[in-house]
This record gives sequence, C-alpha cells and structure tokens, in this order.
Amino acid sequence: MHLIDRAKLAELLAQVVNIEGPVHWTEAARRILSAAGIQRFGTRIQQAFEEAVGLGVAHGLFRKQAEFLWSLQMEQPPVRDRSELPAASRKIEFVATEEIRRAICVVVEESYGIVPAEVPGAVCRLFGFARVTDEMSAAVEPHRDALLSEGRLSLEGVNLVLAVPDRN
Repeated sequence: MHLIDRAKLAELLAQVVNIEGPVHWTEAARRILSAAGIQRFGTRIQQAFEEAVGLGVAHGLFRKQAEFLWSLQMEQPPVRDRSELPAASRKIEFVATEEIRRAICVVVEESYGIVPAEVPGAVCRLFGFARVTDEMSAAVEPHRDALLSEGRLSLEGVNLVLAVPDRN
C-alpha cells in the first residue's frame, strides 16, 4: 500500500470522505486498508496516507480541519450513530468537534432542557456508545461549556436550553 501513487490514495480518501465525512484521516485510511485486505497500519503506510491527505487538500478533493477530512460541500456535519462500527472505530476521538457540538444542541433541543451533568451521557448515547466513560464525558463537557459561553445554550433554572435555534 505504501507504494501506491499518492494521487490514487488521495482519490480513494475522497471517496471515503464523500460517504463518511467528516472522518478522522486515520479512520479514512483504515477503511481503504480494510477494503484492500490489509490489517496493519505501519509507519510507511501512515506516511503514504499523510502525503495523500496533503495532496488531496492541495488538489481540492476535500478539506482538512484539525485531524478530520471534510467534503468541500459540507458545512454542518450529521450526527451519526456509531453502534454498528467495529470497536476500534467507536472512540470519541474519532468524532469531529463540530459533530459533538451539534449533538449537544440536538440533545438539548430534543429534551426541551437538560441538566448539564446529563449532557455527556445523552450525547454519547446519540452517537451509539453503549457506555459512557470518564474520557468521553471529558471530551463532551468542554464543548457544552463553550456553547454556553458562546450564547448558543443558556441556563433556565437548572436546565440547559437552546438559546439560538440550531441551523439544521
């Protein structure tokens, strides 16, 4: 796999991104490796994909925000259930910040208000995670707090509510 032309790898990444974006670049690479029957993601293969990501961005096949690849047309990520993904792919670090923030708004809006401490659990259930670890809560809480600071959420008594309607 590390010998394949980087432009071809970038095209394959673009195919994954168009279906699954935003997607962590390593997860996109794993999808391609899995389709090719390769299970090991060694350093040479990782370097090849890093180069392909740079090439894909440079050629306008997709964009990269932090560690995530996005289709050029996507502005707002969908909130996706990951319960059917392999265990190695069901990690909160493979969820884009923008998707976490959107999920928080969905949870708050659909609950017509929610106690702040319950937000991480509700968000993780929305993502299809069977149990919520301290790591998952720690990944969600700063985004909840940031949305409150930004004025997207507000407190009504003890409940968080949506201050600004979510722009679906």
